[in-house]
Amino acid sequence: MAITEKRETKFKDTEIGLIPEEWEVEDLGTFASVQGGYAFKSSEFGAVGDVPVVKITNLVPPNIQVEDCQYISSELFNNLGKWALHHKDILISLTGSNVNQMSSVVGKVSRMQYRNKKLALNQRVGRFIVKDKDKLDHDFLYYIVSSDFFKNKIILSAKGSANQANISPSIIQSQKIPVPPLPEQKSIAEILSSLDEKIELNRRMNKTLEEMGKALFKRWFVDFEFPNEDGKPYKSSGGKMVDSELGEIPEGWKVTFLRDY
Repeated sequence: MAITEKRETKFKDTEIGLIPEEWEVEDLGTFASVQGGYAFKSSEFGAVGDVPVVKITNLVPPNIQVEDCQYISSELFNNLGKWALHHKDILISLTGSNVNQMSSVVGKVSRMQYRNKKLALNQRVGRFIVKDKDKLDHDFLYYIVSSDFFKNKIILSAKGSANQANISPSIIQSQKIPVPPLPEQKSIAEILSSLDEKIELNRRMNKTLEEMGKALFKRWFVDFEFPNEDGKPYKSSGGKMVDSELGEIPEGWKVTFLRDY
């Protein structure tokens, strides 16, 4: 069995703090740019069912929420070209509030999770585009710009009032970021992606269990179909119901105040 010598990681002090010795600090704009969205006219928004337009309100980290989108026609979308979104696109809100309202804070980062869905990019939403893929991994970039480290830098750089803070693509591109060697970037992104997948799987499982719990509660305590002594649904199996001030309830139940318990 081969014995691998453990290598001690050495660190260096930089303008963004301590980083591993072989990492570098660069302006984000050295390797990536931020593209602004398309300025749609109000007259171009139409009926639900065509192509959703992703606005700031649709950025719900870590993904995009399209349930409350406005829509444009497929014909207009086909002429948008570079403003069409693609799977795994990294988006950032260029307008928002300051730290006083974190739910709508400027610099929110979301990722395009859909693989085969038409979506258009609206103004004041930026998209990160990697210019040099030999120096910066796209997935690693996502984890950098969605980190608290980067978000705090963006908030501090934003211009405007507490309720209307703005950030420009040029300011985002001027932010200093740590840049490991490319193989290390890919390894870091792979580990974090694996963790994200597990978190998402757990979230979906929890949602399913929550929906099952709600359905069971309704069946037992709203429809009164809890199991009777024979294991059959109480009400539909002839269980006796009595009147109360809340309507019919099973015999033996009573209406009272929560404070009594």
